[in-house]
Amino acid sequence: MSKSTQMLTLRAIAFLAVLTLQFLSLRPLLAGVQPDPACEQQCHDDYIFCLDYYCDPRGTCSCWTDYQNCVSYCPQICTEPKNVREYSTTTPVNIQMTSTTTCLKSLSGSSLVHNKFYYQYRTDKYRETTHCDNTKTTEFLGSTYSGTLTCWKALYPLQSCSSNNTAPTCPF
Repeated sequence: MSKSTQMLTLRAIAFLAVLTLQFLSLRPLLAGVQPDPACEQQCHDDYIFCLDYYCDPRGTCSCWTDYQNCVSYCPQICTEPKNVREYSTTTPVNIQMTSTTTCLKSLSGSSLVHNKFYYQYRTDKYRETTHCDNTKTTEFLGSTYSGTLTCWKALYPLQSCSSNNTAPTCPF
């Protein structure tokens, strides 16, 4: 490999490294805990210097490993927001008791008179943001409703049921 080809290869490696480092510099947009930008910039500068002056013509050197080690020792700082998560809560709503009763067997085998209910679930969605000072803010994103569901709620025990019927019990 000629000297000019070797230099082009080293420059190509340096160019790819710079692109990688430029991508890494976008990390503040991603937010969270990350290396201090001034320290990371110094590591980057040392990396470029290493590529220019310490790599032999075959490209044999430890510049990238040295860079990674350098960044790993940079102090960690927090950028806003520290963390974001979305979660949901589910609540039974629009509960309507009917006048329909029936005797149902429980899982343990006891007989109970149950009342029939209709209800829906409301699912509320939230976004929780954790800030660098560990305070949290919560944003309500909206609600959705399930279709109408049927369930049975135990009223009182009986000596025995005439059938072995089972049905979904109410979650409330």
